[in-house]
Amino acid sequence: MVGDGGGDSDGDSGGGRGDSDSRCGVEMRVVLVKPNQKEEGRVKELKDEVRGMLCDARTEPLKETLILIDSLQRLGLSYDFENEIEQALQSIYSTQINYGGGGGGGGGGGGGDLYMFALCFRLFRQQGYLLRN
Repeated sequence: MVGDGGGDSDGDSGGGRGDSDSRCGVEMRVVLVKPNQKEEGRVKELKDEVRGMLCDARTEPLKETLILIDSLQRLGLSYDFENEIEQALQSIYSTQINYGGGGGGGGGGGGGDLYMFALCFRLFRQQGYLLRN
């Protein structure tokens, strides 16, 4: 019966769960697993593939390159590709900076759509480029 009463009080009040969450009895374990050679090889292979995609910024559509850079930043992986991102943005800046500036050029992205213009603006500003109308 004692067990039933304890279960009822936890079920009756929403605070019961909050109390149990705030107790020091919550145990967290972090398990670090060293990747095997096969996994390390696959990671290296994928990083090389992403590097290649970033190095192809001149030939790839602007939209795809900017979305790739944005995705890498949002996933927290951009630190592995800092040089490649900088080179890609430099290439885009020197060849296609008129994207969204009237005329809808810019490498087949959708010609002047607001999302791409804003993404382009944000990525370049984060890297320290000055953009003007």
